[in-house]
Amino acid sequence: MNTSKVGKSLWQATIAILVAVLLWFLWKGLFVQHPMTVVDSQQGQAFPSFTLSKVDDANQKVTLKDLQGKPHIVHVFASWCSVCVEEHPVWMTISKKFPYPIVGVVYRDEVDPVKMMLDKKGNPFIYVLNDVEGKLGLDLGLMGVPVTYILDAKGNVRMQQLGALSLSEFEAEFVPLLVTLSKEA
Repeated sequence: MNTSKVGKSLWQATIAILVAVLLWFLWKGLFVQHPMTVVDSQQGQAFPSFTLSKVDDANQKVTLKDLQGKPHIVHVFASWCSVCVEEHPVWMTISKKFPYPIVGVVYRDEVDPVKMMLDKKGNPFIYVLNDVEGKLGLDLGLMGVPVTYILDAKGNVRMQQLGALSLSEFEAEFVPLLVTLSKEA
């Protein structure tokens, strides 16, 4: 048997295995649902102070004080984020089904694509705030979007969730906390 043929066959088999492993990781990363990650690293800490313009009216500003007095959900997203766009119908359902105010913070995005997305898919937010420079995101330590925060009536972070959210996850993880926080407010 020719040793060059054996070497060539071994080389081809190795490449085929590497391609198969890479395709598996690609499939797993793109198409397999990943569980929600609830992080408690910021739990109890004050949400960073901010002053941000509204996406629909750059002259109107919203600050952290506007979110105090009752619990709020703060959802950080972007129109360039495919996961955020796919998750958006969940936020539409949540806004219709539950009485909790949802604030959208647009992270490092342009206004026009955000407006187009909200016009096309609906707007579940009481405010859509523009963090175009990413300062609030930097203060929050964001490493990507989407990220969702539950704030208590004093503006403290009570829950932080990384990644996309399903309705069942919202009902199981968020609603009990929001009910408790609403009673405390």
